[in-house]
Amino acid sequence: MLLTEHGEAAGFKAGFECSFAKKPLKPGPKGPRQTTSNRIKKQLDDIRTSGGTPKRSPSSELQSCQENGLHSSIPEPIAFSDVCAYLEMFHYKMYPIWPVVDRTFLIHCLGEDMKDPELSALAFAVCAATGAQLRLCSEPNPTTKFEQTSLCDRLAIEAEKRRLEYDYREGATVSGVLVPFFLHAYYTKKRRRYSSTLYIREAVTLAQLLGMDREASYVGLPPQEAHFRRKIFWLLFVTERGHSMQYGVAALLRPSVDLPQADDDKDPHLILAFLSLVRLFVAVDGMLAGEGVDDPGRIFTPESLEGLQRQLGHQPDFPPFSNEVQKTDVFITQQWMRMLLWQLSMKKVSLTASGPDNPLSLTYPDQIARDALSFLTRVSLDSVIAHGPGMELKIFEIANTLLDGGLQVRTTINLNKTKIRLKHHPHHLRNPKQIPYKSSHHNNHAHFKTFTTPFSSLQLLTFNLFQPLLKSSSIITITIPMVIIASTSQTRQALQQRALGQQWVVARIHQ
Repeated sequence: MLLTEHGEAAGFKAGFECSFAKKPLKPGPKGPRQTTSNRIKKQLDDIRTSGGTPKRSPSSELQSCQENGLHSSIPEPIAFSDVCAYLEMFHYKMYPIWPVVDRTFLIHCLGEDMKDPELSALAFAVCAATGAQLRLCSEPNPTTKFEQTSLCDRLAIEAEKRRLEYDYREGATVSGVLVPFFLHAYYTKKRRRYSSTLYIREAVTLAQLLGMDREASYVGLPPQEAHFRRKIFWLLFVTERGHSMQYGVAALLRPSVDLPQADDDKDPHLILAFLSLVRLFVAVDGMLAGEGVDDPGRIFTPESLEGLQRQLGHQPDFPPFSNEVQKTDVFITQQWMRMLLWQLSMKKVSLTASGPDNPLSLTYPDQIARDALSFLTRVSLDSVIAHGPGMELKIFEIANTLLDGGLQVRTTINLNKTKIRLKHHPHHLRNPKQIPYKSSHHNNHAHFKTFTTPFSSLQLLTFNLFQPLLKSSSIITITIPMVIIASTSQTRQALQQRALGQQWVVARIHQ
């Protein structure tokens, strides 16, 4: 069934029976103890009064029941009210990232009985991805094998089960494309790489079977349906390319259809930011991702690499009142691509020791890191968390390449027999709220400032990497404070190991 902003008419046109016209049934699990029902009802009332933003996830109620001995060894059915709560959260938090599901129409046609297997699978998949991405599903303290999974995990399992109730392969639909897409998002957050790869590949294949990658398939479609399909195609394109660039998996989709038009959408400002992200991935097609990237015999010229680097370096043109979540996605993705392109340049052409504003300079990662850090200090924590592990990997890549760049500069200077005297920086950060930031001065008495970030509630890592610029006899100290949001111990340990021996505070250059 087609779920558009004008989806009600499209749903009836497609021949699906809209179940909101049926007599409402009793919502939620049948037969729980009265105390459990009261707790769930109170939580839903709190969600409604707070504008659809729950302070606790529905799964926390399950945990509370377990702690009080009110949960049996057999899991209760997923309540329709919980599904609605998660869909509301999707609309307010995640729709700017995944603008392809109208939660109002989905709730209406789903019905409290949730009998339609395709709509139920889609709703459960959207809820699972949303809960995992926003970390709404806290893990309970398991006492039985049924209690070892959070509500998000149960939603994902239920989505997979409901898909088995209809022939989603031979009876492929546009909504059927979205189910594996959201399961891909869920498994990506769970760091199940193979499962997430299989699901994004399945979503792409179903879209290809429906002809969504061929411009001719859009001829004759109603304007709103064509617009909706284009949004799905380009969302798949961006997601698959990002997954391919991060994990080295071949991408199938090509930029083969026209972009959706902002004027055709009910939220044109969201589409404009979405199109900015799409254009970034189109710009690097064939260079960082897509066909021909893995060809070892391909020749890259300094002119082509520098031209693309300058194209990526342009500030995105965000419309007024742009969504901060989307702006974060576009800007950090842009800096991540600039770093990947610099890595490619380092392998394919000879880099120079000129200033950091030169895209083919050994010190160019300094400028990219400065741009990324400057932006991150101006946005809220929620706008970063909303993007899940993909954002963490991009910021990790920026910091990791910054360290690589420092090694490359020192190696090049040594090969040129330039004498350098380095003094190790003994300072160790203890308080993540106070990050020392060192100003550049042409004397030996550079003082420290206090650099405060908005990420005090997260585990932070800071790397101070000093890049000497090859100028006439002078002392130049450049400090790059790179803040990394490290939500996993593996990420923190990896960056800590890379940073060992690379924190230097003074570099005296004699020519």
